Amino acid sequence: MEEEKTELTLSGIEGLLSYLESLSDFELPPYRELPPVRLYMEQVLEYVNNVLRPLGEGNGQTITSFMVNNYVKARIIKEPEGKRYGKEQLGYLMAIAVLKRSLSMTEIGRLLEMEGALGKGKEEVYGFYRTLLSDFIAERTSSLQDKTREVLQKASLAPEGEEREQAFRDAYGRIALLAIRLAVRSSIDQTLARAMISSLGEGSTFDALFVKKAEGEEEKEEERLTEREAKRLSERR
Repeated sequence: MEEEKTELTLSGIEGLLSYLESLSDFELPPYRELPPVRLYMEQVLEYVNNVLRPLGEGNGQTITSFMVNNYVKARIIKEPEGKRYGKEQLGYLMAIAVLKRSLSMTEIGRLLEMEGALGKGKEEVYGFYRTLLSDFIAERTSSLQDKTREVLQKASLAPEGEEREQAFRDAYGRIALLAIRLAVRSSIDQTLARAMISSLGEGSTFDALFVKKAEGEEEKEEERLTEREAKRLSERR
């Protein structure tokens, strides 16, 4: 039986543009608008994951109770009072949730320790991070929106038939090239950031041995996820 040919559309790129437009004005809540009362673990997870949902990874949680407990044990965030977390811990968790995508727990801990050297209060440090994150998101999404619209417009104007199909394939190719450029830039930025953090010296006050053990567990979990993903991809082919 002859395999049915799937019609190529631009829906994927249209979805990307919609996502970029929705993400462009993303901001963390101001410190004064963080929950005024302390929250239990389940409430913390619900709050932080909801705030960071636009930056989320698929349907998974951005942070989990396992992660939060590890950050507390490693002294990266303060212990909860009566099993409840306040504004300071929530601010740290939202920063860590983003940083953990490119830095290890040890590196995050070392960065957060430098807060004291900056001589700034918790609210001021959170405000600096909040502004930095929103500025970077706006800068990146603005450029990508323009390029994505250009790709869509060019492909949409192609005449019907094989020429249009090729234009659609070219459009997806251009998006792939943009993604590669971002990934390479991100990898280099990550390498440089880690070199800078390493230059800060040891001087850590949190439990380095625990951190090393926890990071080992996270690496094993990442390996298991990678194996499952590889198996899934092989089955699709």
